[in-house]
This record gives sequence, structure tokens and C-alpha cells, in this order.
Amino acid sequence: MSPDGGTEDQIDHVAFSKRWRSSLQHVCIMRGADVGSDNHLLMAKDGLKIAKVKKGKSGRVCFEVSQLRDPETRNAFKLALHNRFEGLQQMEKEEPLVDDEWREIEQGYVEACEMVLGQVKPNKKEWISKEIWETIEQRKEAKNAVNMARTRNQREMRVRGTRS
Repeated sequence: MSPDGGTEDQIDHVAFSKRWRSSLQHVCIMRGADVGSDNHLLMAKDGLKIAKVKKGKSGRVCFEVSQLRDPETRNAFKLALHNRFEGLQQMEKEEPLVDDEWREIEQGYVEACEMVLGQVKPNKKEWISKEIWETIEQRKEAKNAVNMARTRNQREMRVRGTRS
């Protein structure tokens, strides 16, 4: 709908390569979608199969090392490490391999961190405030009222009523 209120044009199109034309399944207009424009959202459904790339989990764990600033926590961590490595020294081995010793040292630190410090908790903030959500809801209601109008005159009356 143009700003003069009298002209309606179809300007939304879906461009598809001739090669993939047969995969196009359905095209429709989503009148209720809020896209911040006087145009309506055009939706196309295709049947293309795209492989999903799977992300592997890294075995890395983050610990709350900021707790080591506290003297009591620092002493508890030192004590846990001392107890852990004292037990390792008492175990006698014939000829320990460097890799095995390194794994034991690493495991000792990880267990002490888990026991004393704990893992870092994710700090997620809300990215939209309550006021913005309320504004979005008001805008959706106004747009829905315009979309639900039966005739062009009712639509124009509702648009004028929401602007004043």
C-alpha cells in the first residue's frame, strides 16, 4: 500500500535459480509478521537438504579462579594440592614416564580446583528490557488491528486513530 492510500502494488518476489526451482514447495505472505515496514513478510518453503555442521565439545572446563583472592580459599586450595601431591609422592613407581607424571599433576590440579573453587557459572544478561517488550507488544497489537480491518476505509480509520 503506497502512502497516498489508494495504490496497492505487488513488490515482493522470490528469486530462485532454475536449477533449484523444483525444490520450491510453498510461497505465501505472512500478514501478521512484524518486520518494521508497511510491507508484508514473504515466506517461501523449500525442500533443500543441507548438511548440519556439528560442533564438538571441547574438554576444557573453566574454574572460578577469582576466589583465590580470598585468603581462606587460597589456603584451602594450597592444602588440597599439598594433600593430593603428598599422596602421589608416596606411591613408588619403577620408572615413571613423563606423560604419566604430567597427567597425574594435571589431574591433581583439576581435582583440587573442582573441590575448592568450582566451575564458572555463565553470566547471561537479558538483552531486551521489560519496557522494550511492552513497546513491542503495543506495536504488534496496533499492526494486528490494521491487518484485521475488513475494508480499506476501516483500515485508514484505525491507522489514523492509532497515530493520534
